[in-house]
Amino acid sequence: MRRVIKFGGSLFDLPGLAAKLHTWFDHQPAAENLIIVGGGEFVECLRRIDQLHELTELDAHWLAIEAMSLTARLLSRLTALPIAITLQMPRVPLPVILDVAACLAADGQLRAQFQSDLPASWQSTSDSIAAFFAQHWLAHELVLFKSTLPANACSCYELAASGVVDRHFPRAASRLSSIRVVDFRSSNGAEIRISPAGGA
Repeated sequence: MRRVIKFGGSLFDLPGLAAKLHTWFDHQPAAENLIIVGGGEFVECLRRIDQLHELTELDAHWLAIEAMSLTARLLSRLTALPIAITLQMPRVPLPVILDVAACLAADGQLRAQFQSDLPASWQSTSDSIAAFFAQHWLAHELVLFKSTLPANACSCYELAASGVVDRHFPRAASRLSSIRVVDFRSSNGAEIRISPAGGA
């Protein structure tokens, strides 16, 4: 079984982050785990700079992806989990953190597909990027770690409408077989399951 986990960049201020993450994995069914880390405050800073200086959409998009390399390495330092720069990984017992920018730079075919599938704009952020990699890694499920759970959402479209994920996510995730959203700040790891097809 393969599982992709999108670790929200807003979660870096969580006390005991490393222990909580390892405990979560200990309670999950056995799987190969690939973690994709959101850009967090680094990307929020980039958004503000974009608003002030009006970067091109393409520049803002790829700078945000490069910021995800920084947060990936930060999570690696905090958790002692290894970094991967390719989807062609040997099976390892530990979860692996993907450096998205390095992976795309190393694989021209994957980068071309990435550029074709995801719009180079703020409409597709790290949630859609995680869905893209879940699809191309042939993951059995995508798990989104968030700071809260949406109040009333059972589909990808409702998640996007509520602002929990980006606007492109319903399309990016449409071919995934299983999606969970986890409130990683909660003491009991509360979660909901989402319909990839959108429930339309």
